[in-house]
Amino acid sequence: MNKKIQKAQAELENLKNPNQTGAEDSYEPPIPDNWLQGKIRDSDRKALIEKGAKFVCNEVNGQYLKNVMGLKNGKQRSTILSGIAELKSTLDWLPPLTEPINVQTITQGDGCTYPKKGDTLHVLYRGVLRRNPEICFDETGDRKSPFKFQVGVGGVIRGWEEGLPKLSLLEKARLTIRNDYAYGPRQMGQNIPPYSDLIFEVELVGIERDGVVLEPGHERHEAEKKRIAERQRQKAEREAKEAAEREQEENEENKSQKSDDEDLEALDQKESSNSDGEKEQVEDAQKETVQNNKESTESIEEIH
Repeated sequence: MNKKIQKAQAELENLKNPNQTGAEDSYEPPIPDNWLQGKIRDSDRKALIEKGAKFVCNEVNGQYLKNVMGLKNGKQRSTILSGIAELKSTLDWLPPLTEPINVQTITQGDGCTYPKKGDTLHVLYRGVLRRNPEICFDETGDRKSPFKFQVGVGGVIRGWEEGLPKLSLLEKARLTIRNDYAYGPRQMGQNIPPYSDLIFEVELVGIERDGVVLEPGHERHEAEKKRIAERQRQKAEREAKEAAEREQEENEENKSQKSDDEDLEALDQKESSNSDGEKEQVEDAQKETVQNNKESTESIEEIH
C-alpha cells in the first residue's frame, strides 16, 4: 500500500481521539495566551500554559489541581477542568501543513487525460476537517448528478483549482488542503471554523472540453494522432527532399551532356576547318606545281 496513504490513514485515526497528540508525537500545539483569561487567577493560568498542551490535556485532573497546585476551591478546579475539556476539542494536534496541497491517489485514472484551463470537471467528493474527520461538512455521492465546475475561473477554492488538474480522468484521490488554500479566516457554515485545513476524497468522473465529454484514453488517442501526423509529415519531407535531389542530379547530368555535346560540336567544327585548310593548301601546292611546270616548259622552248 502507498506509504502516503498509510500516513494519511494514521492521521485520520489519530484525529478521532483528541486526547492523542496526532500523527507526530514530537509536535505540540501551543495553548492560546488568552486561555481561561479572567476566569481563574492569572498566576495559575500561566503556570498551566507553561506546562504545555500535552501535559495539561493528558495529565492534569482534579487531584493534580488540588494536591499539586494547591487549589482548594472546587469551583476554580471545575472551571479549569472545563477549560481543559474545551482545549482538547479545539486544539489542532496535527503539525501544520508545509505544502498547500497534497494529492494521494486511491484509485488510478486513465493516466493520460488531464484537465486543462477552461474544462468543466464532473466530480464526486466528500469533505471533512483535517483535525476532526468525523465531521463531514459536505458531500456529493450521486454519480448521475456530480458537482460541476469550470477550471480557471475562480468558482471553487484554490486547493481545488490547483489540485483537481493533477488527477487524470476517473482517478480517485485524497486532497489535503492547507487552510490558506481553502477558506482561510472565514467561517463557512456551522462546521468549518476559521483557519481549517480540509481533506477531500474526490473522484474525477468526467472532463468536458469545448462541449464534448472526453472518453478515457482521449489524450492517448490524440497523442497517437499527432505521432501519425508527424510521421506522415516527416515522410513527405523525406520524399520531397529525395525528389529534389533526383531532379538536381538529372539537371547536372543534362548540363554535363550538353557541355559534352558542345565540346564535340566544337571539335567537329575544328576538324572540319582543319580539313578545309589542308585542302586549300593542297590545291595551292598543285597550282604552284602546275605553274612551275609551265614556267619550266616555256624556258626550255626559249632555249631551243
